[in-house]
Amino acid sequence: GKIYEWDLDTDSGTETVTNGTFDADSDWTKGADWAIASGVASWSGTTANALEQTITGLTNGDVYELTFTVASAGDPSVNIDINGTTSTTDLVDQDFDGTGTFTYRFQVDDTSIDLDINPATDAEPAFDIDNVSIIKVPAAKVLTNAPVDNLSLVVTEERFLFALGAGGNPRKVQW
Repeated sequence: GKIYEWDLDTDSGTETVTNGTFDADSDWTKGADWAIASGVASWSGTTANALEQTITGLTNGDVYELTFTVASAGDPSVNIDINGTTSTTDLVDQDFDGTGTFTYRFQVDDTSIDLDINPATDAEPAFDIDNVSIIKVPAAKVLTNAPVDNLSLVVTEERFLFALGAGGNPRKVQW
């Protein structure tokens, strides 16, 4: 029912996570049972505490992509929690099951966020986190002032848009 626009001039952004490859034991706040060594952050314990970092320099309203890798001999469930620092909006609260590389897209409503990586429960097997990355990505956005609740859309060869059933009225056509 909405009309979206893809901005072709939008480039992917730069890396916003500091030390996402865990080359040093720095830039992260480690909860109990977390350690950073040999290029990974490792959790091994009985209490689900967070590995945390505040990410700054984001643009309100833009879409970002989180990517991270989980390695383990077991089958852990890792919780990712992302909140705006001033808006306190819960942008992501997602459990990722198993091992491998995971990707998740989200839209921010703040210029900085708190990224928390947690074991989903106290009973998770030990696991390693590596290659944590948050990068701005191009995304389609709702076209400003375009009609909503449309039933259909027609595009002419001249690239004019016709919103059929605009505003939820089945007999209304808008350009």
